[in-house]
Amino acid sequence: MIKRFFKNYFASYQGLPGKAWYLAMVLLVNRSGSMVLFFMSLYLTREMGFSVVTAGRVLSIYGVGSLIGSWLGGWLTDRWSNMHVQMMSLISSGFCFIIMGYCRSLTSISIMMLITAILTDMFRPANVAAFCEICTEKLRPRGFALMRLAVNAGLVIGPAAGGFLAVRSYLYIFWVDGLTCLGAALLMYLLFFKYHSSEAGPSADTNSSGGSPWQDTGYLYILGLVLFLGAVFFQILNTWPLYLRQHYFLQENQIGSLLAINALIILFVEMPLIHRLEDKNPLGIIRTGLIMMFVGFILLPLGSTYLFASVTVIIWTLGEIMIFPLLASAIANRTSDSNRGSYMGLYTFTFSLSMVISPVAGTWIYEHIGPDWLWGIVGITVFMIWGGFHYKRMIRLETG
Repeated sequence: MIKRFFKNYFASYQGLPGKAWYLAMVLLVNRSGSMVLFFMSLYLTREMGFSVVTAGRVLSIYGVGSLIGSWLGGWLTDRWSNMHVQMMSLISSGFCFIIMGYCRSLTSISIMMLITAILTDMFRPANVAAFCEICTEKLRPRGFALMRLAVNAGLVIGPAAGGFLAVRSYLYIFWVDGLTCLGAALLMYLLFFKYHSSEAGPSADTNSSGGSPWQDTGYLYILGLVLFLGAVFFQILNTWPLYLRQHYFLQENQIGSLLAINALIILFVEMPLIHRLEDKNPLGIIRTGLIMMFVGFILLPLGSTYLFASVTVIIWTLGEIMIFPLLASAIANRTSDSNRGSYMGLYTFTFSLSMVISPVAGTWIYEHIGPDWLWGIVGITVFMIWGGFHYKRMIRLETG
């Protein structure tokens, strides 16, 4: 049984281009140090003494910077090499994370959050565009699954290590996050600039046109759903750690280990599942994933133990697996070489906008309506998004 599992597991990776693996290695190194954003709400409230609402506002500043960075990264990607955009983002954000760790006032922290977010999120549209160019349309679902695999393999290490480091000193998490960004930049230089061509590779875009994403009404409708989806999903970065700390009485290292469970499931389940489902209707799979996410979030107030929290993580993680790789791949298939940066930039811009909305809305509901009510509202929102994906006149995910 185990032998068969691993045989199918490794078979699901066959056929992916070598450069996709190189890019995944860069992502793995970068994400292995991702810990600042996960613990920022706890850092601002417990270490710096700010209120929950103030912490939410600071995290929204990160979202504003993410908006700017996503747009700028997409704009630069259509005019410059996506590899150069990624390099610039990794190097500059690495130094910013380290500097942020020494900021003590609310003003200085807010300014560095804005700058760091701009520079960090320039990476995302350029990185997605690189995967699009490397992988043909048929391989893109698995290409995006590989990208998420690398991210979440790093997250097995990052938040878990961040939880243990934060117990000793929060300054450590800023240094580690910054140094892994610089390490990823060095690896990218070695793999794509010094020893190999920086060109990503050919792609097949037979179903796409060169139009503006602003003229694609179906795409804009999908982005509207993505906006609400991101607003609820990013509660994991904002109110979810606070809820687990204050109502489940979990320590930072336990919260980090729950994020590691999420990452391990993605590591071992996502690629084989996507490989098995790649010929199925993506819309139906996405809708199933939304139901799983709805259940995982709405169950959270019903328990109070680490084991129960783990069960909810497993449920919404399975939903996450069914939603995000197929959604990103379907969006990429609407693009061409001339507008890929703009499309993917607008896609990451929408997620960034949801990061502005998410902490403000989530912490306000948490403080003024109640922590348990928050997860009921989150569940209802996911259910409404599920309904939105039934509007087949606007949703066309098979081709661009």
